[in-house]
Amino acid sequence: VVVDEHADYLVETEGTRTFPWRAFVLGDAPKDLCESDLVQALSVPRANLDFSWVKPGKVAWDWWNCFDNGAGCKTATYKRFIDFAAKTGVEYVIMDEGWSESLNIWKFHPEVDVPQIIDYANGKGVGIILWMAWAQVYGEEEKVASHFAKLGAKGFKVDFMDRGDAEVANFLEKFAAACAKHHMLIDYHGAYRPVGLQRTYPNILNFEGIHGLEQMKWFAGGADQERAMMFNDVAAFYLRLTAGPMDYTPGAMLNHAVGTGHKDQGSNTPGSVGTRARQMAMMALYEAPLQMLCDSPTNYERNRECFDFMAKVPVVWQRTVGLAGCPDTVAAVARQAKDGSWYAAALTTVEGRDYQLDTQFLGEGAWQAEIFRDAPEAAKEGTKYLHERKTVTAGEKLLLPLAPGGGFIIRFTK
Repeated sequence: VVVDEHADYLVETEGTRTFPWRAFVLGDAPKDLCESDLVQALSVPRANLDFSWVKPGKVAWDWWNCFDNGAGCKTATYKRFIDFAAKTGVEYVIMDEGWSESLNIWKFHPEVDVPQIIDYANGKGVGIILWMAWAQVYGEEEKVASHFAKLGAKGFKVDFMDRGDAEVANFLEKFAAACAKHHMLIDYHGAYRPVGLQRTYPNILNFEGIHGLEQMKWFAGGADQERAMMFNDVAAFYLRLTAGPMDYTPGAMLNHAVGTGHKDQGSNTPGSVGTRARQMAMMALYEAPLQMLCDSPTNYERNRECFDFMAKVPVVWQRTVGLAGCPDTVAAVARQAKDGSWYAAALTTVEGRDYQLDTQFLGEGAWQAEIFRDAPEAAKEGTKYLHERKTVTAGEKLLLPLAPGGGFIIRFTK
């Protein structure tokens, strides 16, 4: 919905609510920024509703991988995604654009039996999340939430707001309230960065507000674009992610090394720039209580060692510790899971470098480290990685070479 008219004021209000605020997040070093919860702390506490039903999780996603690399938007394709999710413990499947007529959520695509798909998924213990453009919901928030909740869907991915004015801000809050009432989750894609609304309505699990992996679908290639994308991935950790969860949609299995001339331009088999270990690192590096796995069931089945690890990375965390790095070199973090295990992850820009991981964040005793990192040949073949295990103690320093556009992810268990 394009804005073609502007009033000479920002917003109409009764003046009976808390007005918007601005904040500075300060730290002694860049690594401290990821530990801040200032945006959450300044936000309005949760609405007087029951949110015990809210279930974060991972999502098998259809659009990025062209419906399993060209299988088509059909009932059978979605059953394939659902079977894969059920078999691998993935909690949700997104039905992205195509399940309904273009911009008409009230008329299903003739080859997509939405009620049957939802029933099939629920029978397998997998939740269905439906994509829709916000203009299809605007003014009918209660009707949409109620109707699709009765159909058995678990939530919505709402897209293409592409604005940050008061009208859109009011819509985001109104629809969140309607969805909370009907126990529906929300991923606000095509939206600005989070500003704390998820504290009021914890059924909002994620926001986009990021130049994410979907940009690879029309990636033109070239050194400048590669440099920009690799820098974006690192800087976003310090800047965008400080505001809250980020729907970057990682997990590509076709990984093209920096400098190899990768282009996608609408391919049915999109890939990523950088290494396999970089994509895996994003699972712990980028906070996302609704974390999409962008690639296809077919590609994940061909790469089960990596997929099985990614699928088990938690999506909510007990504690976050920033690690050495800065926005123009390396993003690195350690996060503690509910079960007491720790994950450490990092990624670099187009420059390769040696990263020294200080494991001081670990508690006392011996820890088993399961490591996925760049193989020596990853600088030329992005899919190459090393999978290692070793015993470490807190404070031990691990030297981890990062390929250009590379990364690592480690799970530490007692």
